[in-house]
Amino acid sequence: MNNEVAHPVANPGRYNAVENREFPFTANPVWGEQRFCEDCFRSFHSPLAPFTFDKHSVAISNTFRDPCVTLSRKYQEWIDARIEHDGSSTLRAHNPDMQAIPEKILLIPGLLEPRLLFLPLKLSLSKHVDHVECWRDRIVFRDLETSINRLAEAIAGKVAEQGAIAIVTHSFGDWIARAAIAMSRQHRVTAMVSLAPAMRAGFFPSLLFGLSGNLIPEIKVLMNRDSASANLDCDDRVRRLVIWSRFDESLRSVPLDGISNLQVQRVWATHFSIPWQPNVLHLVQNYLLHET
Repeated sequence: MNNEVAHPVANPGRYNAVENREFPFTANPVWGEQRFCEDCFRSFHSPLAPFTFDKHSVAISNTFRDPCVTLSRKYQEWIDARIEHDGSSTLRAHNPDMQAIPEKILLIPGLLEPRLLFLPLKLSLSKHVDHVECWRDRIVFRDLETSINRLAEAIAGKVAEQGAIAIVTHSFGDWIARAAIAMSRQHRVTAMVSLAPAMRAGFFPSLLFGLSGNLIPEIKVLMNRDSASANLDCDDRVRRLVIWSRFDESLRSVPLDGISNLQVQRVWATHFSIPWQPNVLHLVQNYLLHET
């Protein structure tokens, strides 16, 4: 077989290696209509082009909407039609790397936090993933068992059949997510980002405990070191990123060196600014959508 790679732009008359369909060009397009950065240029020479993505792109649709790529209008219309016809699941079956791209992202707030706190992150991720949902739960006085079971039910299923789920948590929301993943025999979570996760109590929980004792279930959990750090290694199959804030008035960081498939970063932020700071939004988006 000829080793020459079928390139959708440079060789528009060649067959697509995935779909075995001809690209809708009758002549080579004018090179000035295409602009490639070095990494994108290499990705387009993949044997699965154009159904591949690189660090600049998120999924097939975003590959062709990347700022460093401008496609001819006819080719863009053809790509849009293929996406509309086949859907992401068909394209994913041809490219195993796309299994890491989530079909849905769940944002799980913490203790005494309105969902509005996640609005900047939701807007940022919604540009790339159709289903970004801020998890609905009580912000305080949770029935912890009920909250865990509800989330476990929401993430249950097979990735191959229903698509992958990514989770972004903040504060006590991470404790709920870890418990739900740990208790699930089969779940769809492939990646999780934890923003200032609840693993050890800091100043504010201690203050609330002094005022309320064990009245607040979430505070009761945090004030017990063993309970607060439960399920740290909830599932080593899940790619995880923990982002600690350097000025956290609510929680303390814990060592996570022994946990596999987990990265740790620290940012200049407070406990309540970390979910909406632009640098954190970039970290979350890059980790969930640009890595495989």
